[in-house]
This record gives sequence, C-alpha cells and structure tokens, in this order.
Amino acid sequence: KRFVKLFGKRVNLDELENHIKNITTNCACIDLNDKVLIYITEKNISTKVIEYISFITNIHFSAFEVKIIDKIPLNSSGKINYSKL
Repeated sequence: KRFVKLFGKRVNLDELENHIKNITTNCACIDLNDKVLIYITEKNISTKVIEYISFITNIHFSAFEVKIIDKIPLNSSGKINYSKL
C-alpha cells in the first residue's frame, strides 16, 4: 500500500486518487517531502481538486500541490507508472 503521513494523519494515496476521480478521471498522487503531489491532465480545476481533497481528508490545503501534465504515464499493463512522475 502507498501511505503518507501529513500533519500527523495517515493518508492512503490510492484512496486519495479514488476521491479525486470524482472530479477528474486522469490523476495520480505521489508523496514528496511530506507533501502530496497530485498530477492531473485537466486544466482549470487545480483549486477545486485541492479544496475537495482538503475537505475530504480534513488536512490543511498546504499539504497538497497540483501539477498539470499532458498524460499520466502508464506501464505496459496499463497501470500508473509512478516512477516516471
């Protein structure tokens, strides 16, 4: 499982991605220095994603950062290739 600790709360990155998929279908989350980077392919929804995830997790919005990319990298089996992010 992929977990990260933010402000003393344990967060499952896979569950976080599932929540974000309520807003946009293409997303991936990784942990980087006690912050969650959220990669999405849709423009103009960054603020909406951060506000939603902050509300769902009850964690301050400063713990999340959204990056917009052209395409979520996938491996040959169709799963997200997190090492390429």
